[in-house]
Amino acid sequence: MSVRKRQWHTNVQVRALAKQLDIEIKGARQELARALREDDTKLLDQYPPQEAWIVDYFDQNRQRTIKTFDRKKDADSFLTTVKHEVREGIHTPISKSITVAKAAEDWLGYISGEGRERSTYESYSQHARLHIVPRIGNERLAKLTTPRIQAFRDELIKSMSRPIYKPQGDP
Repeated sequence: MSVRKRQWHTNVQVRALAKQLDIEIKGARQELARALREDDTKLLDQYPPQEAWIVDYFDQNRQRTIKTFDRKKDADSFLTTVKHEVREGIHTPISKSITVAKAAEDWLGYISGEGRERSTYESYSQHARLHIVPRIGNERLAKLTTPRIQAFRDELIKSMSRPIYKPQGDP
C-alpha cells in the first residue's frame, strides 16, 4: 500500500512540443519525460505536467486497486481508511461495489424467500420502486456516506406527504 505522486503530459502538449521542435511524437514524449526527471524548468514552465496523487493497494482478496486524488492529504486519509478496512476484511473498492438498485433487488429477493406476507413484500417493493431506486438507485453502495443518506432522507421528507399519526382513543 502506497501513496505516490504521478506526473504526465497530455497528448495535446506532446503534439505541440513535437511540432515546435519538428520531431516525432515519440521524441517529444521522451523529451518531456527527460524534463520531468531533470527538473528542466524552462521546458516545464512552457508545458506544465498534470499531477495526481495515487493510492495503490491490494484489497483483502489480493486484487490490486488504484485510486487518484488531487491532494496528498486526501490520498493519505483514504489510505488510512483502506488499511483498516482491508485488515477487518470489509473493504469493497467502488469499482466492484453494487448499486443501490441491485442491493434493493437482492434484498427483495431475500425477503421473498423468507416467506413474508405478500402485502409486506408488495409494500417494500413499492417503496424501492417508487422512492429509492429513482433517486439513488444508480449510486454505488461503497460511495454512500452518512451525509448522502441524510440528504436523501431530507429530499423524501420535502417531496412526500407524511402519514398523520392519531393515537387510539383520540376523537
